[in-house]
Amino acid sequence: MGAAWLDVVAGGDVEAVLAELGSTVSGSEPARLQAWRRTYDGGSRVEVYSDASGYDRLGDLVATVVRRTDLVWRAVVFLDHDEYGAEHLVLAPDGTGQARRVHHVYVYPYDEDSGEYLIDGEPSLTDVPAVAGAGPGGTPGALIDDPTARMSTARLFGITAERMRAAAGQAAGSHRGLQIVGAPVQPWLDAFGIGWVGTGGGAPVNLRPGPVWRDAVADRVVPRLPGTWLARDYDLVRLPASPVMCVVLAGSHGGHAAVYPMYVPDVYGTLRYAIPLRQVTGDTPPDPDALVRELRDDALPFFDRHGHPDGLRRLCRERTAGRAADRVDPHDLRCRAATEVILGRYVEAATTYAALAAALTGEAATWARDIAEEAYVRSRLLHHDPTVVHDALTDTIARQLDHLGVP
Repeated sequence: MGAAWLDVVAGGDVEAVLAELGSTVSGSEPARLQAWRRTYDGGSRVEVYSDASGYDRLGDLVATVVRRTDLVWRAVVFLDHDEYGAEHLVLAPDGTGQARRVHHVYVYPYDEDSGEYLIDGEPSLTDVPAVAGAGPGGTPGALIDDPTARMSTARLFGITAERMRAAAGQAAGSHRGLQIVGAPVQPWLDAFGIGWVGTGGGAPVNLRPGPVWRDAVADRVVPRLPGTWLARDYDLVRLPASPVMCVVLAGSHGGHAAVYPMYVPDVYGTLRYAIPLRQVTGDTPPDPDALVRELRDDALPFFDRHGHPDGLRRLCRERTAGRAADRVDPHDLRCRAATEVILGRYVEAATTYAALAAALTGEAATWARDIAEEAYVRSRLLHHDPTVVHDALTDTIARQLDHLGVP
């Protein structure tokens, strides 16, 4: 998925920026694009989001808008490349009609066992020059992150150099947040004073409508599947979607069958509990016979095994059993603990939450500190008033389903 924040020059025409983002003159991808109009202390901002085919070209689109319009004076782009990592870029015009990269950090996956980064992902916009004097930092993903880059970024956002250093410290463990939407970029967004896209309320503007995949699946696939399904622009949801959502996600070169515990915040869109599917592409109508066959052979058995609390608990236990505390993925522990609460296994959940809090002790990243605090509080509450934790998780289900527009 991709997200971007474009700050419009004082007195600039926000509608012209939206029109340029939606125009194929600036690039035909991403295929689907939503935007929100915002205001901030310094003026007007356009927030953009895409989880559609070509999301990885969002940076190119934003850079083109910066160059073509003279209406954007700074922009931040975040791209989540699933198992290949995530990256963020800060862009600004250089006064000559060109865009420059002011800051660029790629968060590569990190193998805790080998102690090595998995450098398979390809960073975006490497053909866009860096701001004058800026260069790489000291880690593989610090593409433009030396002192000059950080100072230039601080000036661009009107923040202190210390605030940039603090963000860098918090982001040092961002590889552990790769399965949480937006987590790798959150320390930097906090430093820049920017909130996540769409969280400020209001309906989005659909700059680029979804493709024909939804209608084709609804008409020619759903009637041949058991149960009740909801076909949307880029996914197919099995209903009911609570407490665990079973969903088929369409991608540009293939898709996934994924299960999402709706009682764990911000999980939709990650591929932690998923299997690949070859027939699920969102750019063109599917071959209905091939898609139905693949869903029946692969997706439905996966959903039947893991698309409910008992199955998800077993999966999380398999992923955490027999591993040292510093080798356990905290997101698996969080999912396991919350699932145990949903199942009414409060004593086990208290133990799992305590292990999660211990595993994240000393982590600097904002997301890790937040989860550690949540785990510590819930581990204590479960011994005294478990219904408080259970009610909090069921409230999370309702909020997430409402946010996703799923009944």
